[in-house]
Amino acid sequence: MNNLFHLVDIPHSEHKNKTAPVKVLVPGWATDCRLFKPLQIEPPFIECTVNDPFVFSEELTSYLTDYLKTHPSATFSFFGFSMGALLISQLIKHLSSKKIQLELLNIIFCGMRYGYSSSEIDTLKAGLHLNTEKQLKQFYRSCFYSPQDYKLFFKDLGKSYLSSFEPTHLFSGLQFLEKYTFSDKNTLEKLISQISPNQINVHLFQGSFDLIAPLNELENNLFADAENETLTERFQLFKLSTGHIPFYNEASCNQLSKSFPDYSN
Repeated sequence: MNNLFHLVDIPHSEHKNKTAPVKVLVPGWATDCRLFKPLQIEPPFIECTVNDPFVFSEELTSYLTDYLKTHPSATFSFFGFSMGALLISQLIKHLSSKKIQLELLNIIFCGMRYGYSSSEIDTLKAGLHLNTEKQLKQFYRSCFYSPQDYKLFFKDLGKSYLSSFEPTHLFSGLQFLEKYTFSDKNTLEKLISQISPNQINVHLFQGSFDLIAPLNELENNLFADAENETLTERFQLFKLSTGHIPFYNEASCNQLSKSFPDYSN
């Protein structure tokens, strides 16, 4: 497989919640699942490493299908950050096309955006060609509203992130972001109903000061139809006092953590 999937689990007897769902964690562009460490997500969870987003849905579907063969009663929760949210929307579309059903409990999107313009992608590509480290450092800084949150992130992951990602993987991610857009709410809701028998909630977390995926774009697209009663029942928007990456802000991190089905801190 081009993409990697790593199951993190503990012995069944040690689970606080005996029916804990498997959380599928999908990171964004130029990040990995280490970014989610402050959430203190309890096992079991699957850490996805996105090297080739164009075959991600097919490969994760294969992985989940194999997992269900040995864990037929497994339930799942999807969590996608930034490009990871777009990847999950594509995964749901792929599962639906293959008529594969999962016992989904909920979906959490964080920092999602419908699509990126060619000019935005071209700027990032040019920056990477010129000086990869400088461009990544600039990108990471733009992901934070609070200087303190950024300092915590950079101390934890910054230096590693500047040298962790293969250029080919970074450019592949940008090409994916340029080509695909997020499913609209009605389409996404229909696809979800086709792959899961449950009436699940979709929680969207967005930073009020997000420069990468502006909050107003999300509100104007997804929540434009105020008359649709399913907006408050199925799709809930939570505004965070952060930029694009909320995981190093304690208040926002705590709020986000509570959306996971087996939250029990």
